[in-house]
Amino acid sequence: MENQNQLEEKVQHLEKEVDVLKLRIHQLESRIYAGNEQGIQQEVKSNIKPEKAVVSRVPKKSQINPRERRNEDEVPIDWEKLLLQVWMPRLFIFVLIIGVLWGFKAASDYGIINEPVKIALGFMASGLLLYVGHKQMKQDRRKFGHVLLGGAIPLLMLTTFAMHSLYGMAGPAVAFVLNVLWIMLGLVLTKAYESEALGIISMVGGVLVPFLIESETPNPYVFLAYETLLYVWFLALAVRFNYRKIYYGSSILLNMALFFFYSFTGGFIRGYFVAVPIIIQYVLILYYFVKTNKQVLAQANTLLTSLFITYAWVNGTFTEGYITLFLLAFILIYAALSHKRKSDCEKVPMFHIHFIVLTAFLIIHAVDEQFTTSLLLIQGTAAYYSVFKYPSVLKKVISLFIYAAAGVMVLVEGVIYEAFSMETLDWLVLLVTFGVGAKLIYKHEKIKRDFFVTVSSAVFTLLFLIFTTQFTLACIHHMSDDSQRLILTFVWLLLSLSSIGAGVIKENKQAKYIGVVLLILTLLKLVFLDIPYIPLFIRAILFIALGFAGLMVSRVFYKNK
Repeated sequence: MENQNQLEEKVQHLEKEVDVLKLRIHQLESRIYAGNEQGIQQEVKSNIKPEKAVVSRVPKKSQINPRERRNEDEVPIDWEKLLLQVWMPRLFIFVLIIGVLWGFKAASDYGIINEPVKIALGFMASGLLLYVGHKQMKQDRRKFGHVLLGGAIPLLMLTTFAMHSLYGMAGPAVAFVLNVLWIMLGLVLTKAYESEALGIISMVGGVLVPFLIESETPNPYVFLAYETLLYVWFLALAVRFNYRKIYYGSSILLNMALFFFYSFTGGFIRGYFVAVPIIIQYVLILYYFVKTNKQVLAQANTLLTSLFITYAWVNGTFTEGYITLFLLAFILIYAALSHKRKSDCEKVPMFHIHFIVLTAFLIIHAVDEQFTTSLLLIQGTAAYYSVFKYPSVLKKVISLFIYAAAGVMVLVEGVIYEAFSMETLDWLVLLVTFGVGAKLIYKHEKIKRDFFVTVSSAVFTLLFLIFTTQFTLACIHHMSDDSQRLILTFVWLLLSLSSIGAGVIKENKQAKYIGVVLLILTLLKLVFLDIPYIPLFIRAILFIALGFAGLMVSRVFYKNK
C-alpha cells in the first residue's frame, strides 16, 4: 500500500513537470515568433523551478520584427511551375510553329505535298491548336491553354499570307477579310478567357495585316480607317479588362504603323490625313481618362505622352492655320473640363498641365515672335501660381521649365541695342516676374527662408545689373568712350548706394551686403577695365567719388559700443 502511494506521488510529480515543460515550449515558440532570440538564450540559461507555472504571452503584430514579418508574408517562388508550366510552353509553341513551316517547305521541295494541301494543313493545324487549347482551358490548365490558343492566331495569319502572297490562291480582298476574321477570333478568345496574352498576339497581328497584303492599287484611306478602328477595339478592350500592356502597346503600334506608312508612301497621300488617327487616339485616351477611375496615374502619363506625340504629328503635317485651330480647340476643351470637374483634385491638375502646355504651343505658333518671350514668362509665372490651388509636382516642373526656357531666351537673345525696344520689354518682364515668382515661393513653399532670400536676391541683383548696364549703354551709345565709362561707373555706384540705403531703411541685411558687393565690383571694374582707357582727370573724378562713397558706407556700418 505504501509503495502504491509513493508511485502515485511520483506520477503526479511527473505530470506537473510535463505541464511545466509544455508551457515552457509554448513560451519559447512565442518568443521565436517575436524574434527575441536573445531572451530565449537567457531563459534557457536561467534556473527556473518547475513547480512555478509560467504563462506565455502571444506577441502583438506590432511587436513582430518587420523583417521577419515581411519574410512570412512573402510567398516562395515555385520555380518548377514558373519555368515548366509558364515559360516552357511559350518557348516551344514558337519552336513548333517554325518546325511546321519548315516541314511544309521540305515536303514541298521533295514533291510530297502541293500548295493547296499545305494551305489546308495549315488551317487544320490551327484548328487543332484551338481545339486542344480549349480543352486545356476547361481542364483548368490555363497557362498551357493560353499558349496553344495564342499559337493558333499567328498560324492562321501565316497560312493566309502564304495563300495570298506566296501561292496566289486568294486576292487581296479575300486575304484581308480572312485576316480580319482571325483578329476578331483573337478578340473573342481574349474576352472569353480573359487572357491579355491572347489580346497582345491579336493586336500585333492586326497591326501587321495591311503590310501582309499585296495589292496593285492600295487604298490608303482604307488602311487609315482599318488601323484606327483596330486601335479603338483594343483600347476599349484594355480599359474594360484593365490590360495595361494592351493599353500601352496599342498606342505604340498605331504610331509605328502610321509612321512607316507615311515614310514609305511619300506624297501618295496628304500628310494631314495620317495625323487624323493620332488625333482620334488622343481624344479617346482623354475620354477614358475622364470617364474611368482605373489606373488614373497610368492614364495620366499616357495622356501627356500622347499630347506631345499628337502635337508632333500635327506640327509636321498640318498648315499653320490648322495647327492654331487644333491648339485652340483643345485649350477650350481643357478649360471646360477644368471648370466642370473642379472638385476632382486628382484629375484637374492634369487638365491644367495640358492647358499650360497647349497654351505655350499656341504662343509659339500664333503670337508675333517679338512678343513670344514676354508672354511665355508671364504664362510660366501664372502657371506656377495655379500650383498652390491644385498642387501637382509635374505641373510645377512644367511651369518652371517654361519660365526657365523663356528666361534663357532673354539672356541669350535679349541684347539691348536701343533703349526703347522689345528687348527692353523682355528684360522688364523678366525682372518683374522673377520678383513675383520669388515672393510666391517665399510665401507658399516650405524652404529655408533666409537662404532663399539670399540666393534669390543675389540672382535678381545680377539680372538687374546686366539689364541696367545694357540699357545705360543703349542710351549713351552716341557718346564718346570716356563718357560712357564714366556714366556707367556712376550708374553702378548709384545702384550700390541705393541697395545699401534700402537695406538700412528696411533693416534688411541681405540688401546691405549686396550693396557692398556691388561697390566692390564697381571698384574692380574701375581698376581692371577702365583705368587703361580713360584720361587722368576722369580717373581722378571716379576714384574720388568711389573713395568718398566707400567711406560713407563704412560709416553706415560703424556701430558705437
